Amino acid sequence: HMPTPSVAPSTVSSMTASTVMPSQQKQPMPGMPQQHHPPAVAPKLSKYAESPAAQAQQNRVLTECTRKVQENAYYMKQAMENDDIPNVLHRASQMLGELGDGVSSSLTPKNYYELHMRALDDMPNLEEYFYSLVVAASADQPPKFPAKQLYDNVQYCPKVLPRLYLQICAGSVLIRSGAVTAQWVLQDLIEYVKSVQNPIRGLFLRHYLLQVTRDKLPDKELVKDGYEFVLANFVEMNKLWVRLQHLPGEGKSKEQRKKR
Repeated sequence: HMPTPSVAPSTVSSMTASTVMPSQQKQPMPGMPQQHHPPAVAPKLSKYAESPAAQAQQNRVLTECTRKVQENAYYMKQAMENDDIPNVLHRASQMLGELGDGVSSSLTPKNYYELHMRALDDMPNLEEYFYSLVVAASADQPPKFPAKQLYDNVQYCPKVLPRLYLQICAGSVLIRSGAVTAQWVLQDLIEYVKSVQNPIRGLFLRHYLLQVTRDKLPDKELVKDGYEFVLANFVEMNKLWVRLQHLPGEGKSKEQRKKR
């Protein structure tokens, strides 16, 4: 007799499992719901994922706009030192104009925020300069500029967005001077800022409005007017925020709305 070859038990069990007929395989119990497994789907790439070329373009635009803001801010400071009011207003409008320029409109909200913060770095200095113009240096010396006239003159800026930033800055000075009531200035400003309906620009403009006027709201018997001003601005900011979430383009994905 020929010797019988020895086979490992693991090999035998694997061979037995592979030779089980389909009818002998484990079947679901009668009356039990069958589990359906969906086919595996390859993960999709996020629509908001920016290509290296798009990121490089964003960086170029941000760098160029920031350079122009810094350049105009430098010349604006020189004009303030020389007490050259027309040149101060011109350079300030050029500096703020970068926030509404056609090139900066292609920036993402994150990059626009960086440009916005850089442009507003010099606005406190501009407000203090405006305030020095409308306040008398001494009892014998009248102010160089009436506060109400300064508030009217900044509105001659031809571009809408820089005009509103300058108007808010001059409006803050007008309230501080006491020439008119804070209620009148706030009501005037809240009506003017409605002209900016771009969601990104409008949100940052209204943020600057709240930042400048937060310590100048009416109090005592006019505290209700201060509440109404803050609530009205808050409602409009919410509307702009909703519109920002539904900008056209590849913004329908949840990832892009979250990043915005």
